[in-house]
Amino acid sequence: MGSFTQVWRDGDTDEALRVVEALTDQTQLANAAKTAVNLSVRIAAARHLTGEAPLPETALTDSDLDVRTIATKNLTDPTVVAEMAQTDIRPEARAAAKAGLRKLDQ
Repeated sequence: MGSFTQVWRDGDTDEALRVVEALTDQTQLANAAKTAVNLSVRIAAARHLTGEAPLPETALTDSDLDVRTIATKNLTDPTVVAEMAQTDIRPEARAAAKAGLRKLDQ
């Protein structure tokens, strides 16, 4: 994982985006979503998160609203989505979670 990690921590955004687009490992994607230097790389990684393990943590704790919102949209655990809809301090994140709950109800 060292070489992948180095790519998204370096300043080459294009290379980091290529690596993130090719990743399927949820742990590596979660790491990229949290630690990439460039926000566009973090957002791309968050879009590819599908595993229930990394998604809730990213959705609940990421410092960037865009990353949190994207992770929230991919959540399938209604308990986590409901928690976000009720407790997130950011109105935009609560709204995304509420939209996610409606999507899960369909």
